[in-house]
Amino acid sequence: MKKKREGWLDAVKTIAIFIVLLNHAQVGIPGVNFWGGMFYVPVFFVLAGFTYRTKEISYREFIKEKAKRLLLPYLAANLFYLLFFACKEWVVDGGFHTVGMQSVIGILYARNQLYLSARTMPEKNVFFLHLQNAPTWFLPALFVSLAVFDGLMRLFKEDLKRTGLVISIGLFLQFFYHYISPVLLPWSLDAVPFFTALLEVGYSIGKTDFLEKACRDKKASLFCLAAGTVFVLTALWNGSANLSIGEYGKSMIIDLYNAVTASFLIMLLCYRAECGGRRSYLPRILYKPGKYTLTILCYHLFVFLFLQSGIAVLCEMAGMREDSVVPVLLRFGMIPVTIAGISCAGSILNRIRERKRNAQGMKRSIFKQ
Repeated sequence: MKKKREGWLDAVKTIAIFIVLLNHAQVGIPGVNFWGGMFYVPVFFVLAGFTYRTKEISYREFIKEKAKRLLLPYLAANLFYLLFFACKEWVVDGGFHTVGMQSVIGILYARNQLYLSARTMPEKNVFFLHLQNAPTWFLPALFVSLAVFDGLMRLFKEDLKRTGLVISIGLFLQFFYHYISPVLLPWSLDAVPFFTALLEVGYSIGKTDFLEKACRDKKASLFCLAAGTVFVLTALWNGSANLSIGEYGKSMIIDLYNAVTASFLIMLLCYRAECGGRRSYLPRILYKPGKYTLTILCYHLFVFLFLQSGIAVLCEMAGMREDSVVPVLLRFGMIPVTIAGISCAGSILNRIRERKRNAQGMKRSIFKQ
């Protein structure tokens, strides 16, 4: 199986980001929110591991590359939010109310809150990333996890057994810390072993061509069927999780199994739809948004802010309750509008950048001549 970027990878990302937006829009679709909650964040780590390649570059260069890919967008998005809401409050309210030192600390801390919700009363918790920037926690978390995973792969020369052993020790330490301390560490450091395990699973799936084997080999297919059956039972028992605030359901280990299995099953579904037959059965509409999932993740709440304000005004004018059918349908409609709008904006910006690069390349070639 080729390890290059494939359309089904973008389709998986589109499905996952759709469920992210579905939850953030507070729209419930029976079954979708629950089962989607098993994979909509973990699958991004699994896919990052699936597409991970050891490169002929130094560890320092790898870190620089990932920092440019993940940390610069994180800082850019949060600076945008900080400046926007500071200007908005200064002009509209005549002073700062929500924007302050805690907002800056939250950006540096890169977590949504300081304590686990299950062990701390809401009024005693400290909430960060409250400027519509809560989803951006994911970027530093992925950066740190990739840095750790790449370091282990280099240290053990891609020996997955030894790498897995170290990750297992890390999971034990994470399990121990999770149940003795309610404090969520900055940059998701308390969850890095969990995320690194997802990266290794994704890497293993890609290295062993297990998706293709699951489509062709009967034993692999039976294994997937058995794993999926167990997953249904464990998911119903453990419930959904919220990795951004350290919630793993009843059991962290069971949640890891659920995250891995659900991520693999959605990957297998999309891979089989595109590569399992003579033609692709994946709707092409799923391809494009998958290329801009990080941008959608960073800015969708900002777009929601304006769309929800418009919906609230319409509901008030029509005398409709927010939980009635029409407002719910309007909130659901925000999701494809937001995805399509940000994807189109990203596509336009990429074209502009590409034209600039081509123009610069032509100038250089002319200058050399």
